[in-house]
Amino acid sequence: MSTKFYIVFNDTDGFTASPDIMISDEADEFIKLFPRRYDAQGYYRDGRGRKIKQDDVILRKQEVTSDGDFVPDHDDHINKDQQGGIEDTVSQQLLPVNSIPVLNRIIELLMSFDANSLINPVVKNDTRVQKAMWLLNAQFYGSLATIDMFDEFNKVTRP
Repeated sequence: MSTKFYIVFNDTDGFTASPDIMISDEADEFIKLFPRRYDAQGYYRDGRGRKIKQDDVILRKQEVTSDGDFVPDHDDHINKDQQGGIEDTVSQQLLPVNSIPVLNRIIELLMSFDANSLINPVVKNDTRVQKAMWLLNAQFYGSLATIDMFDEFNKVTRP
């Protein structure tokens, strides 16, 4: 039997809790000891700056290859060819103008992956998510826009 490798993923914040690749027992131990790291201050500050009980941080083992690439673990219950979502309007002449249904669909897709972040590679590589993100960008920038994230960052950070 080959050895399985894991990273510990912080579902509370949507990123890895440690850069280390571990075997199962090591990952379990990391998760078990994680709250102790915050005993002195008495709380964990999440990515939004909120103070939460360190025991309420949601951590999970995510299987990875020995190189650290994610191994999809949700494909068994997701039909990636599912039709009928608002994201399927990307190929129509008229695009939706209401952003709320698109945002709700992104939330629905995230929940179907038990994820809370678009950073998750399994989520990021899903065609339905990509289409929904394209719709949001088309609504905001225009359907033929080329977006330079550096320029956009400068726009929103300069007075």
